[in-house]
Amino acid sequence: MRTDFNPHLHKIEISPIVTISEQAKSIAPEYEQRTGRPFLYFQRGEIDLPVIDEIREETIRSLNQGKTKYPVSGGSKEVKLSLLEKLREYNQIEDLSPENIVLTYGGQEALQVAFELLRGGRGAGFSPIWSVIIENFIPYSGLDFVEVPLRDDFSIDFDLLEKVLSSGLDFFYLNNPHNPTGKVFSPQELVKIGELCRKNSLLIIADEAYEYILYDDKKHISVASLPELRDYPDIISAFTYSKTFSMTGFRAGYAVTKNKVAAELMKRVQYTQTAGVVSFIQPALRVGTRLNHKIAQRVAEFQKRRDLLLDGLNMLENLTVPKPQGALYIFPDFSGLIPKSQSHNNNYIYELLLNHGICVVPGKDFTKTRNFDSSVRFSFSATPLEQIKEGVRRLQEIFLSIF
Repeated sequence: MRTDFNPHLHKIEISPIVTISEQAKSIAPEYEQRTGRPFLYFQRGEIDLPVIDEIREETIRSLNQGKTKYPVSGGSKEVKLSLLEKLREYNQIEDLSPENIVLTYGGQEALQVAFELLRGGRGAGFSPIWSVIIENFIPYSGLDFVEVPLRDDFSIDFDLLEKVLSSGLDFFYLNNPHNPTGKVFSPQELVKIGELCRKNSLLIIADEAYEYILYDDKKHISVASLPELRDYPDIISAFTYSKTFSMTGFRAGYAVTKNKVAAELMKRVQYTQTAGVVSFIQPALRVGTRLNHKIAQRVAEFQKRRDLLLDGLNMLENLTVPKPQGALYIFPDFSGLIPKSQSHNNNYIYELLLNHGICVVPGKDFTKTRNFDSSVRFSFSATPLEQIKEGVRRLQEIFLSIF
């Protein structure tokens, strides 16, 4: 039996979040039977809200109309024209044409084809970092990757960033709003990051999956919209329908760049891999660009969840909880609540919570080089308010019994 396959493929891992989710499903029935209490899922970024009616209805209509043939690779002109309007009005990105947009098989493919442009190259991004970047995309494209640590309060060490970005890299990955911390980068931070990338001729890969999910009157700023960078073509912005519209199973996203060579190459890679977004889904994507009022209702629900979970975590003494400004996650540091006898156990908090029917993601899964052993990520994307209340009660119970 041959095993001498592409060495880069051997380095790809299944997302630890997927593995953890499967583990949770396997132990939940026994826990619930033994305790009589619900198992609580705080680990995955899947949205529990249903697909918006207008999108579902348009998808069904397209199916009934027989739109089941091969899709237009890179996206139909009609979808691209609707996206141009959204990109101009919401993202404030000017001077685009349909050729600047590549419709992709989910936001993940938008990122993956962007990384593939620089196969074998070197890049960097802030840490902690979404696990799929370091477990899947980086090894798949044979890339070297440098993690640039955010400070404990998730602010940027610009001296360190400048040193890293001037070390002969090819790209910088920027996720804003940020997973797993919920940080929303300020306009001043984005300008500094962009100018450093431009100074060093780096391709900016801007992951804007959570562009609409913002709290406390925060505004989303696309790095490609900054006046200082509007004439810089080497920015690829990746967007998705999965989070905002609960369309994870539809597999629809898009990449946007003023670098038309990059756009054409991404379209070719995308055609080779998936041939394009399913034909009967594409008309529904046009509908999604006109549903801002529905988006606001969803974000209001997420903010209620964030506030309830945040207040509950802040009730625990010696727990450091930076307040997320966007996305669907809270990334607290439990170092002040770990007994000295467990300081060697890098899974202590994860295992402790799991044993009490609370599933989260260990901080160590958001890095390859740093120590986040005392942190975990809570997702409130699929956790209704009543379950969050139960989770808060259980957390207080757990740590009161220890201390």
